Amino acid sequence: RDSTKRAAMSMQALVRVQHCWRCSGLAASRQVRYPPLGAIAKTNDKRQCSAITTHRQRAMTTTTTEQISTAEDRCTATKKWLDSIVIQHKLCPFAAPVRQPPKLRIHLVEASQPDDVLPDIINELHRLVGSSNDHSEHEERPETTLCVLNEQVCPSFRDLIHLSWRIQDECINEFNYTSLVQQVLFHPQATHDTYAMGQEPDAADYTIRSPFPIIHLLREVDVLGAVDSGYPDLEGLPTRNKTRFRRDGVQVCAARLADCYKRND
Repeated sequence: RDSTKRAAMSMQALVRVQHCWRCSGLAASRQVRYPPLGAIAKTNDKRQCSAITTHRQRAMTTTTTEQISTAEDRCTATKKWLDSIVIQHKLCPFAAPVRQPPKLRIHLVEASQPDDVLPDIINELHRLVGSSNDHSEHEERPETTLCVLNEQVCPSFRDLIHLSWRIQDECINEFNYTSLVQQVLFHPQATHDTYAMGQEPDAADYTIRSPFPIIHLLREVDVLGAVDSGYPDLEGLPTRNKTRFRRDGVQVCAARLADCYKRND
């Protein structure tokens, strides 16, 4: 009875952390859920698309899509984002210890169509949590994986949300990794509130914005470890992050993200 009670308490704690981390973009539940996209009024589509496009252009004023679409530049921009935003601004207290390989794996997905992304994700799942039959014994397993997509696959945050549903069903659930892996989404146009897409920019959204679309694969055991880590007020982390970024303002947050696209040469 005591063991059942402890298990129930641990699950309750995990659900609370999953909820607050999902809001922060630093972790996700096993099934990424968002309001039905059809619920957003179709009459607002043109205004929303216009606002989103304009906002993305502001974030990319330092370069052009053609200049940043190579695998090398996507990797460089992602590393800058990790160092200068996620870690430097303490969005995730667990990011720094796994910043370097082999603990962190950055996989650059070259596919240009959603259907072609799925095999890449399946391979990364095998590498992250698969059995020895699915994973080479000579390769050291990463602790977390960032799958950085080509911007052509998911030009909008809605596209990435749709893709995440397929990843959950056709990759994670299909290979019985449901209890082992969680996914989280980052995107240049990400918003905490799906219904807010196309509205006035909110600096808090930059806590979940990245230079390129990213599917972050997390091991469930590490999420549970975070629950038991003793980190003070872990549930309040998303709110604190949002408050700090809103205090900085949209222009400052947009400039930080834009800096990630800059070349070092």
